[in-house]
Amino acid sequence: MKRWAPTLIALAVLAALAAWVVRYETKPKVEKKDRPWTVEAADIVRVELSDLAKGTGLTLEKAKDGGWWITAPARLEADGELVDQVLKHLAAPEVERKLEAPSDLRPFGLLTPSFRASFTDKKGTARVLLVGQKNPGDSAYYVLPADTATPYTVATWSVDSFRKTANDLRQKTLVALDPAKVTRVVLKRARMTPGTLEFVRAGDGWQMVKPLAAAADRYAVDGLLNDLKALKGGDVVEEPQAYSRYKLDQPGFTVVVYTGSGSGDTIVLSKPVPNKDEAFASSTRLPFTFRLAGAWVLQNLGKGLDDFRERLLLQMDKEGATSAEFAFAGLTVKAVRGRQGAWTITEPAKASADAELQDALFEAVYVRAESFVDDAPKSPAAYGLAPPRAAVTVRGIRDGKPFTAAYKLGNRSGETAYLQFGASPAVYGVRKDLPDKIERLVDKVRGAPEPAVAAPLATKKK
Repeated sequence: MKRWAPTLIALAVLAALAAWVVRYETKPKVEKKDRPWTVEAADIVRVELSDLAKGTGLTLEKAKDGGWWITAPARLEADGELVDQVLKHLAAPEVERKLEAPSDLRPFGLLTPSFRASFTDKKGTARVLLVGQKNPGDSAYYVLPADTATPYTVATWSVDSFRKTANDLRQKTLVALDPAKVTRVVLKRARMTPGTLEFVRAGDGWQMVKPLAAAADRYAVDGLLNDLKALKGGDVVEEPQAYSRYKLDQPGFTVVVYTGSGSGDTIVLSKPVPNKDEAFASSTRLPFTFRLAGAWVLQNLGKGLDDFRERLLLQMDKEGATSAEFAFAGLTVKAVRGRQGAWTITEPAKASADAELQDALFEAVYVRAESFVDDAPKSPAAYGLAPPRAAVTVRGIRDGKPFTAAYKLGNRSGETAYLQFGASPAVYGVRKDLPDKIERLVDKVRGAPEPAVAAPLATKKK
């Protein structure tokens, strides 16, 4: 009999567990009318969350403007999106089952609950939910609305959505930013050249004003703003003198974002911690010291000057062009596009070079800087640009208005050629395919002979 005792005990435990599951875990899902309450999340104006086991808690209150603030244990701006999740799951917790009223709440952990959540709606009605332990299947918590004797099982993820601390719910987005409304950005970088970059909005794009006046790459600047918009602090460093300890009084990067004529919003960031993917940050919106989860945003802040400059000098649809002029070695070839879209060389008269013209046009309407060679050349002649080796003028209609683009081409340097665009003195490097196609067109019109092809070597007969 003794040898069967362990088996009999195990069977008894399994039977008890099965009875528990049948009674408390296999009830049909509750109808809406059987839920603890029916409340609209938008009607909640105050929330209190208390971790009874740890003796900590917080109070959330809705401001007149609709925003939320943590008012205890300290006054802190709350993260509205996270608060919305708390409200959603307090107003309508994801109830799995409504249980029968038990004679003893201890097996459910509800005699001494571990967590207490209460909220008040705009009518002043208060509701309280006590949270006990998890069910045997670990899929739900046992919860009990105060002043009732009927427990419920609520999905673990639903309870976890409102079982939060002040640190969880405090605002950590360092700057409230709508990139579309930003008018000016100043980026200061310690121990970097250039140290300061400044951009101002120009229509749909951006213009660089420091360290030089030049068109800025709108995608690079917009990308930087989107990075800042998404930038959130991780842990809040509560150490004494944390701001100076982590070098935020001597920041590696300072970004000031303006949306009007005011002083702007400032974000300061430390240099990345050596051998760690982390950095520290603070802002005028949130004057605390935050440890960032990663230093990825610093990569964009630390880009070189050329990465923020606009490389696309000209982009237009070839069908939007109406005429073009190509000059090289003393001869200018002029061409126009007819009503049917066909291009014809008008000067020199009776010239024929259709294939070469199409190739030249294809290159001429898309000009991209491969490199920024010299923003203020002392002598354009050093680049073969005074006089130029070749010149191009393209006319057409862009955005419903007459449009003219003119540029000069100089010497080649490896796989690129030097170019000056419009009236700007700056010298760019562009793909050498552009001057190659232009010179090929003009030479064809001029009647230059095709390159000689070497005759095959004669082979002796055996």
